[in-house]
Amino acid sequence: MTLATMGTFANAKDKFIALGTGSPNGTYAPVGAGICDLVNLNRPNHGVRCIAYNTGGSVYNIQAITSGELEMGITRSDLAFQSHEGINAFKAIGPNPDIRAVTTLYAMPIAVLVRKDAGIETFNDMVGKRINIGNQGSGKRSVSELILSQMGWEKGDFSAVLELNTKQMGKAFCDGNVDILIEGLGNPSKFYEQMVGECGGKFLTVPQEVVDKIKKDFPYFATLDIPGGIYSDTPNPVGTFGFKATLVTKKTLSDDTVYDVTSAIFDAFERFQEKHPSLKLVEPLGMATNGIFIPLHPGAERYFRERGYLRAAAVAKVEAAKKAAAEKIAAKKAAAMKDASAKDAGAKPKADKTGEKMEKSEGAKSEDSKPADMKAAEAEKTGEKMEKSEGAKSEDSKPADMKAAEVDKKGAAK
Repeated sequence: MTLATMGTFANAKDKFIALGTGSPNGTYAPVGAGICDLVNLNRPNHGVRCIAYNTGGSVYNIQAITSGELEMGITRSDLAFQSHEGINAFKAIGPNPDIRAVTTLYAMPIAVLVRKDAGIETFNDMVGKRINIGNQGSGKRSVSELILSQMGWEKGDFSAVLELNTKQMGKAFCDGNVDILIEGLGNPSKFYEQMVGECGGKFLTVPQEVVDKIKKDFPYFATLDIPGGIYSDTPNPVGTFGFKATLVTKKTLSDDTVYDVTSAIFDAFERFQEKHPSLKLVEPLGMATNGIFIPLHPGAERYFRERGYLRAAAVAKVEAAKKAAAEKIAAKKAAAMKDASAKDAGAKPKADKTGEKMEKSEGAKSEDSKPADMKAAEAEKTGEKMEKSEGAKSEDSKPADMKAAEVDKKGAAK
């Protein structure tokens, strides 16, 4: 039974879940299949059957859920938001207020892969090369178009523009028929390792100024890294941006069914993490609360409330706000201290510019404040003037050793 056939019985419990994933060579497919495995384990208790289908990917899954072809699907957090608001890739379709989140799944940092022999060392070096922007309806296509737009590039700026899916683009890259791939997968990824370990590829850092610009225009993106040490010839993290893989559905899917799917994931969390290496670093609270920019489905929300995740997230949010406020105050204090130091440093050179005034001021100091060696040096330099000056001084002002020398001279004369 699909959502399309439910009609007015939307409140009744749905017994069948068609879950859209993506390319069989990507991360969506094994993760989606793993979710269905967990759901089906408890089928005797809840009566819900789940089947995962390979699809065109993130955008396709949202559209198929909207049309009723799918009950659930894996997509990206940014695309879910865009669909809900009817912007960017979904502008022509219009807002989709019925899309709902079930949970996030894992982080998806964007990887820009380039051939080592293509002469690409910086982001701007990509111009004039052969680029794959991904197949229509895929997540890689929307990201590629976003990057081109942010950089002010057009398709004509490249020597060739391909529209290949994950499997096709991997073959083209390894065969030397394309220079640039743009993809967003969970890590570690067998696909990435093949590209850099076997096919002469490397990861290209996305400049921080580009990341900042993207985040300013699209706040649902995050600064992320491709981890270092998990891919060949990639010992250090590679800076980029990204989003969260997210399980989504439609608000008319029954609350009990969504609750059952959510509990299947979180009640057997260790089993869930075993479904793919990209799930090893995730934790329940973060999945339930971080990176979700559309409303939660009531069935998922009920489960999270029962487990205390939403309350914990609210507390964490307050603590994060306090920390941010404290850091802001500390930054202001540091800036004020820096300004004060700069003013003090700027005042010192003024004394050097006074020239004769400074010299006169120094000359006005008492002779007693000068070190003995300085007095001796000055005496030698001034010659006869110094002798006359010394002669005019009172005997009491002479150093003890000078007085003793004069007494010896007088005694000898007698």
